[in-house]
Amino acid sequence: MAYSHFLKKESWGQKIEPWHRKALGHVIRHLLKEKNVVSDQLRILDIGCGKGVISEYFMKNIKRCFHVNVEVYGIDIVEDFSMSVKSRGARFYKCDVSFEKLPFPDDYFDIVLAFEVIEHLLIPENFLHEAYRVLKNDGIIIITTSPNLRWWANILLLILGYQPYIPDTGFYKNYGTFSEVEPGGHIRAYTPKSLKEIVRSSGFRVVKLIGMPQPYQPNKKWKLLFKAWDKLVSKCFPGLAYDLMLIAKRG
Repeated sequence: MAYSHFLKKESWGQKIEPWHRKALGHVIRHLLKEKNVVSDQLRILDIGCGKGVISEYFMKNIKRCFHVNVEVYGIDIVEDFSMSVKSRGARFYKCDVSFEKLPFPDDYFDIVLAFEVIEHLLIPENFLHEAYRVLKNDGIIIITTSPNLRWWANILLLILGYQPYIPDTGFYKNYGTFSEVEPGGHIRAYTPKSLKEIVRSSGFRVVKLIGMPQPYQPNKKWKLLFKAWDKLVSKCFPGLAYDLMLIAKRG
């Protein structure tokens, strides 16, 4: 219930953000390198699909790169997103992945996407176990989460006595933060180590962990310097980046 409140409030999934493009670009290159796409049909599951914009973007890129038939299935806790997802060519299923079993048979999908989902889940292990079950052998899962609890800015905030930017400290307001940040339903906070460990606990083999800088556009001069420094740190020290993207395989 709380998660769906924040999703509706933030109008989640209305557009492709720059970091989505970067994440999907890494995925495409990974597939090209690993040659995971070998059949004429590919099934993709987008967990936390929102309004289906990311699902559609991913589907178009896969088709363009690999010339295969792509079926995309969207999962979300907010049923109001159903019409939007379907209008973009994907199938929609309402499911709370913290508690429920995914409505698909074993070994059904080639790829599972979970962009900015795991930090919202009460029982993330259920989501991971179910994702493992529905993936084909050698299928891949792509998970992103932000902000990284080990993000360099979060470390600095802790040293200065402020609350880091994740998890939320209240439902209506965040308390103890350096600047005002509205709650976003973040009840989990991951470091690169903890993200790898929880994914491995479900049987996955971690292939790669990528760090990405904060995506938001600065509107003040000092924020331009912050963004430049954040980008440099993310490139040199991925474990200290704002956003984490993990690619893992089943089997």
